[in-house]
Amino acid sequence: FVGAGLVNAACALLVLWAVRRRAGPRCALWAAACLGLLGLALATTGPGLEFLEQPLGALVSPWNPYVVILPLVLCTVLCAAGATGSTLSLVGALLVGSVVVQSDVSTAPLVVVLVAVSGAIAAARALRRRRSPGAATGPAPTATVVGAVLGVALLVVLWLPPLVQEVTGSPGNLTLLARFFTARHPTQALRTGLWSVLAVDGALVRGQRALPFVLGRAPAGAGIVLVATLGVGVAAVVVGIRRRSPFAVALGAAGLAGLVVGVASATRVVGTVFAYLVLWEVAAPLSSLVGLGVALGSPAPQGAHRLRGERRRRGVTAALVVLVLGLTAACSVRMATLPAPGHASDPGVVAAWHDVAGRLRPGRAPVYVNCTGGGVRREQVFIGLVAVLELHGYHPRVNAFWLPVFGPGYLARGRPPTSIVLAPAGPGRPPPAAVGSFEGTDVLISRTP
Repeated sequence: FVGAGLVNAACALLVLWAVRRRAGPRCALWAAACLGLLGLALATTGPGLEFLEQPLGALVSPWNPYVVILPLVLCTVLCAAGATGSTLSLVGALLVGSVVVQSDVSTAPLVVVLVAVSGAIAAARALRRRRSPGAATGPAPTATVVGAVLGVALLVVLWLPPLVQEVTGSPGNLTLLARFFTARHPTQALRTGLWSVLAVDGALVRGQRALPFVLGRAPAGAGIVLVATLGVGVAAVVVGIRRRSPFAVALGAAGLAGLVVGVASATRVVGTVFAYLVLWEVAAPLSSLVGLGVALGSPAPQGAHRLRGERRRRGVTAALVVLVLGLTAACSVRMATLPAPGHASDPGVVAAWHDVAGRLRPGRAPVYVNCTGGGVRREQVFIGLVAVLELHGYHPRVNAFWLPVFGPGYLARGRPPTSIVLAPAGPGRPPPAAVGSFEGTDVLISRTP
């Protein structure tokens, strides 16, 4: 959880740095306010996912659907900067986009579209600049060349493990992904994709708790959310064009593209459209919102009506500072009310671990763990208990049913001497008797001679 928090903090700082470099400090303040809004929306986990609840919620969760959100925002900002003349930003977008895609493959369509379009625009700009009369054709700055070379080298390193696994696997993960996405699956209706995306976009203001666990139905205020999302993106593009701010135009266009790609991606979900499958799309309206602030913060061209005078500029800056400080204070209050890190855990996992910890024999022999009777909540605690047992060195093993969840390294070979089973609570249970219980679940331990 600390690692996920550090990754998100680094991505947020890099977003502010990129916006400041391309648009100035006032626009960076606006971007900080937008990131603060996103932070408040993600400060808790979604409904039905309380077993993942941690301090600051999704902001420090290492779960794939959560950990890619801020990196995807950074990738979008870097793509916008790359499309407007920053070669190193484009290389950075490739690096961050690679991490995002490898962490959550559902983000691949948006990342590919953003990187491909920004790369094509950057190439067209470079070609036009070279062909323009009197264009400077000198060598690129040394720092740019060194940064690009290091970035490409790191990009190769990032993709080396998946490629090695593809060659050594039988079949490899890339082959399995290709088979899945090229196979015929029943798709969702277009309205299902649209309602899902609008529910996620609305959560940027209402908070993640307002999201239903299952998407697909028209959310409350869907029309308002749609108009607001489209309006902010279009306004960023139009105002950016009028104020000659390509960076703002690129951010607004990226937000609009994210809306379209998000709807299309949601229609390709196989089975139930759970909220966490589409949550990454919240990066799109945030991009448009940052773009609108950049557009409004850019100076108007000569002859056009624009705000002048030191008093007004100071007033705008002061308002942004107050907004950022208010969001910071809200996040600080949230942090001050959190329990100590040692006590922040799922209560069911804590109860199950407390029941079994004193009855396990340390050693090299693995411990067999199973969950019977079904029930999502019981399965959630079971998965958490396996993680805690692994953390404390008890070598948990599971049966073949759980192979897709834990991987072959956790598959039981034979029957380990100690077994832990989570089963529905019931009176008059025969031996082995339950050593503990929680939320209608008995914790059973048995040993073979």
